[in-house]
Amino acid sequence: MSKIVDKKLLKLTGKIKALNFAIKKSDEVIDSTKNEVLTRQISSITNRIQAIYALKEEIEEIKFTDNDSEENIQNWAEEIESRISEADNKVSEIRERLNEIKETERAAAEETERVAIDIKRQKQLNSRNKSLS
Repeated sequence: MSKIVDKKLLKLTGKIKALNFAIKKSDEVIDSTKNEVLTRQISSITNRIQAIYALKEEIEEIKFTDNDSEENIQNWAEEIESRISEADNKVSEIRERLNEIKETERAAAEETERVAIDIKRQKQLNSRNKSLS
């Protein structure tokens, strides 16, 4: 393998380690009810996925240029794609959590509005009853 590929593989290894770290961090924040925390985590993982994918494509091109076999490149790429797929699944899990939070907030807002309307109606009825007495 060329020195260029070796350097890029080393860089890719670092990016994959950082991605794994971000995924582990996601397990810690998944129970958060703060949209900002979860959104930031999605962004962190997504940015790392994009960087890894771009570097993977660069390395594939160099490997082809270095006359590496298509089978070797395919096997190598599948391993990287597997890691990316894991990260994509984690992003989906966090997005589901965000949707749950939004739905809970929406339901709470509707309930608050319903209670406010009920209170207003009750006050109106009380006022009418007092004026009739």
